[in-house]
Amino acid sequence: CGVDLRPQAFGPGSVAQTSAARINVIVINVGAQTEPCLQILFDRASLAYFKDAMLDAMAEFGGRCL
Repeated sequence: CGVDLRPQAFGPGSVAQTSAARINVIVINVGAQTEPCLQILFDRASLAYFKDAMLDAMAEFGGRCL
Protein backbone atom coordinates (compact mmCIF):
# COMPACT_ATOMS: atom_id res chain seq x y z
CA CYS A 1 0.00 0.00 0.00
CA GLY A 2 1.48 3.33 -1.05
CA VAL A 3 -0.64 5.38 1.38
CA ASP A 4 0.61 6.51 4.79
CA LEU A 5 -2.06 5.03 7.09
CA ARG A 6 -0.60 6.34 10.34
CA PRO A 7 -3.28 8.24 12.33
CA GLN A 8 -1.42 11.55 12.08
CA ALA A 9 -1.32 11.30 8.25
CA PHE A 10 -4.61 9.48 7.50
CA GLY A 11 -7.07 10.97 9.96
CA PRO A 12 -10.77 10.31 10.48
CA GLY A 13 -12.76 10.80 7.28
CA SER A 14 -9.75 10.25 5.01
CA VAL A 15 -10.30 8.25 1.81
CA ALA A 16 -7.65 6.87 -0.56
CA GLN A 17 -7.53 4.62 -3.59
CA THR A 18 -4.44 2.40 -3.62
CA SER A 19 -3.20 -1.14 -4.10
CA ALA A 20 -3.05 -3.72 -1.32
CA ALA A 21 -2.11 -7.38 -1.69
CA ARG A 22 -1.83 -6.71 -5.44
CA ILE A 23 -5.47 -5.66 -5.90
CA ASN A 24 -7.07 -2.21 -6.17
CA VAL A 25 -8.72 -1.04 -2.96
CA ILE A 26 -10.36 2.03 -1.48
CA VAL A 27 -9.45 2.69 2.16
CA ILE A 28 -11.70 4.79 4.40
CA ASN A 29 -10.83 5.81 7.96
CA VAL A 30 -14.17 5.70 9.81
CA GLY A 31 -12.59 5.72 13.27
CA ALA A 32 -11.59 8.39 15.74
CA GLN A 33 -8.23 10.13 16.15
CA THR A 34 -7.46 7.96 19.19
CA GLU A 35 -8.41 4.65 17.55
CA PRO A 36 -8.48 4.44 13.75
CA CYS A 37 -10.90 2.03 12.12
CA LEU A 38 -10.28 1.34 8.44
CA GLN A 39 -12.88 0.08 6.01
CA ILE A 40 -11.37 -1.47 2.89
CA LEU A 41 -13.47 -1.74 -0.25
CA PHE A 42 -12.46 -4.09 -3.07
CA ASP A 43 -13.91 -6.31 -5.80
CA ARG A 44 -15.88 -9.11 -4.17
CA ALA A 45 -14.43 -11.64 -6.62
CA SER A 46 -11.15 -11.20 -4.68
CA LEU A 47 -12.68 -11.87 -1.25
CA ALA A 48 -11.05 -15.22 -0.41
CA TYR A 49 -7.60 -14.11 -1.59
CA PHE A 50 -7.75 -10.69 0.08
CA LYS A 51 -9.14 -12.06 3.35
CA ASP A 52 -6.25 -14.53 3.66
CA ALA A 53 -3.68 -11.84 2.78
CA MET A 54 -5.11 -9.38 5.33
CA LEU A 55 -5.37 -11.95 8.14
CA ASP A 56 -1.74 -12.92 7.53
CA ALA A 57 -0.61 -9.27 7.61
CA MET A 58 -2.69 -8.53 10.71
CA ALA A 59 -1.15 -11.47 12.57
CA GLU A 60 2.33 -10.25 11.65
CA PHE A 61 1.73 -6.68 12.87
CA GLY A 62 -0.61 -7.28 15.81
CA GLY A 63 -3.77 -6.01 14.10
CA ARG A 64 -7.26 -7.21 14.86
CA CYS A 65 -10.48 -7.71 12.95
CA LEU A 66 -13.61 -6.04 14.27
